[in-house]
Amino acid sequence: MWASLVLTFAILAGGREGEAARGVTLHASNAVTDDAPGLFTRVRSTERFMIALIREGYDSSPAFRDLVDTLQQSNVIVFVQPASCARGRIRSCLVSVTGSQRERHIRINVDTHTSHEWLIATVAHELQHAVEIAEHSDVIDASATLKLYRQIAFGRCREGLSEECETTRALATERQVLEELYRHLTRGALTALPAADTTAPPSPRVRSTDARMLDLLSEGFARSVTFRELVDAIAQSTGIVYIEFGYCAFGHVNGCLLPFIASSHGDRYLRILVTPDKNRVTHDQRLAVIAHELRHALEVIEHEEVVDLTTLEAMYRRIGVPLTGGLSGYETSAARATSETVLSELLSNPAR
Repeated sequence: MWASLVLTFAILAGGREGEAARGVTLHASNAVTDDAPGLFTRVRSTERFMIALIREGYDSSPAFRDLVDTLQQSNVIVFVQPASCARGRIRSCLVSVTGSQRERHIRINVDTHTSHEWLIATVAHELQHAVEIAEHSDVIDASATLKLYRQIAFGRCREGLSEECETTRALATERQVLEELYRHLTRGALTALPAADTTAPPSPRVRSTDARMLDLLSEGFARSVTFRELVDAIAQSTGIVYIEFGYCAFGHVNGCLLPFIASSHGDRYLRILVTPDKNRVTHDQRLAVIAHELRHALEVIEHEEVVDLTTLEAMYRRIGVPLTGGLSGYETSAARATSETVLSELLSNPAR
């Protein structure tokens, strides 16, 4: 599959019976906490990059900050670690709850193979579940955790048919944090043009913070007529598109238009991720993936009513077809045709 418009992912697993017997393997003595005393003493990790991620979420998103502050006032200590869940089938999970009514430990695993903003929002998703447990002082082990989620979750978990549980609060929190992160980017780095000593983008409305991506954009613009037409069309619009390297659907697709739109001063900001994995695509294929996603961006830009996730989904239900293979999102014939045309043009005009 070339690429896709990724909308949502499958989410989280609740703790399973037997987790309490194994216990939480992280302890205060070996956990890394933030340098600011008292700020993150109850949201911890053994990984410094994860603590830095939590710090960024705290600084950039009011909803994320509320979660950390709420946990700071509780008797719960949360350990957030980079690790897979359900053999990579889901992107984050709350894997254990142990302790007593005096103090409880919660362990969270987060798959880091996703974009930066999605990763912070995923941590927030799981912290919301930690808050849900913190609100119930009787939840001190896996059995009590499952009993709680039989009451507050929806779907198969609530019906007693699955131990993979989800709540509307966690989904809403994740979405809110992601929107706040994008608004923060719009106010700051997202609106900044590259410095004078970096490669200039082919259009001020098609941007990147990565010099390597800017080089790819310039090359695609020079070698492919269709690529150039896409960039020129966006240049004449009220859309601003940022393209960065990153992972979509945990590496299962080569590119994606992220499903959140930020608006500022009449412009709509969109964000595209393209795989950095050179084992998945050749150089020219990566340029075709970029063109594919630029076509999706132009589809959004051409529909002025698309201003948020709800209107984005509504549009793609009209013009696209759902992805297969267990992936959430949509594809369009126009984007597929664009990538095929661009690749053909690139092959007939090889790089020098």
